[in-house]
Amino acid sequence: FHEEQHASFHITPSRGFYKCFGCGKGGDVFRFVEEIEGISFPDALRRLAERIREGDPSLRPPPTAPAHNLPFQPTTFVGRDGELADVAALLERVPLLTLVGVGGAGKTRLAVEAGRHTLDRFANGAWLVDLAAVGDARHVPQAVAAALRVRGQPGQSLMDVVVAALAPRTALVILDNCEHVVGAVAHVARAILAGCPGVRVLATSREPLGVPGETLLDIPPLPVPTSDPASLESIVDAPAVRLLLDRARAALPGLDLRPEDAATLARICRRLDGIPLAIELAATRVRLLSFAQLERRLSDRFRLLDSGRREASTRHETFPPGAPPAMRNVHASAATPAPAVAPALRAASSISSATCSMGMGAPTAV
Repeated sequence: FHEEQHASFHITPSRGFYKCFGCGKGGDVFRFVEEIEGISFPDALRRLAERIREGDPSLRPPPTAPAHNLPFQPTTFVGRDGELADVAALLERVPLLTLVGVGGAGKTRLAVEAGRHTLDRFANGAWLVDLAAVGDARHVPQAVAAALRVRGQPGQSLMDVVVAALAPRTALVILDNCEHVVGAVAHVARAILAGCPGVRVLATSREPLGVPGETLLDIPPLPVPTSDPASLESIVDAPAVRLLLDRARAALPGLDLRPEDAATLARICRRLDGIPLAIELAATRVRLLSFAQLERRLSDRFRLLDSGRREASTRHETFPPGAPPAMRNVHASAATPAPAVAPALRAASSISSATCSMGMGAPTAV
C-alpha cells in the first residue's frame, strides 16, 4: 500500500474491503497487511470488520427516497382524506385512473397528495405533467418528455422515446389538467399503458380520457352544512367549513370566532357550493372583511374572490357547461357588479394589493 492508501484505509473501508469482510476473509486481510506492511490496526477497526462479517444492518446505507417533481404545497391538505384513500387503493390495481370533476374541485391538489402518499411504491418516482399551459394538442408529448426529462432522439418519435425510457421503470405519471387537450392526452396514455407495465397513470380532467382500461373517480365539491347550525361545534367537522377556517386562519392568524359566526360560515360554504377553489379565494378576504360582510358581498362574488389571490390560475377563468352555480355566477357577476357594492370592493382590492430532474440521473434515464 502507498501512504495515501493507508490514510484512506484507516478512515473508511473501500467497496472491495467491505466485500472482502462480507465473504469472511477480513482476518486474512488484516494479517496480510500487518505482516507485509508492519501496520498495527486499532481495535475499533477490527470491531468494524467483525460487524461487517456478521452483516450488521446498521452499517448498510439507508434507502434513498424515490425521486419526484411534485411541487411543495404551502397549505395543509383538508377535507379529502376519504378520496385520498380511494386513489391510493385504486393505484394499486388499475393502470389508468382519471379524477373527474368540475373546475376548482381540487383535482390537482388531490393528485399531488396521492403522488406523495404512494411515492414509496414507485422505485422510479412520481412525475407531474402540468398541461394547463399547453395550448396546442401537438405539444402534449413535449410537455410529457420535459416533465420526465427525456430528450428526443434522431429518427424516433418523441412518444416512442418516452415509452422506451419508461418501459423498464416503476413510476407514477400524473397528467394534470387534461380537458382542453383530451385527445392528445388519450394517445399518450394509451402508449404508456401499452408499453410500460410498471407505470401507473393518474390523470385529472373535467371529462374522461376515453381510453380502454381507464377507471374514473368522481371528485365532487366538498360537503357543506345543509342548514344553519346552532353552534360552531356542530359544523367544524364539515369539510367545506374546515377548509374555510383553515385558510382564513392562515390569512389572519389569531382569527377569533363568535357563536353567531356558525350560521354565517355554513351559508358562505353553501353559497360557494363547496367548491374548494372558491372557498380558498373567499378565505383570503378575512384580512379585510368579517364573515358577515363576506357573506353579504358574495352577491358580487367574482370581483370579490378574484381580487384576493393574484396567482389563481387562468385555467379557472372559464367554466364548462355543467359547472356549479357558485362558479358560473361568480363569473357572470363580474360583468354587472351591484353599483352600491362595487366601489367598496374596488377599495378593498386596492387595500389588499397594497398590503398584501427527473431525479434519476441523465436526462434519458427515466
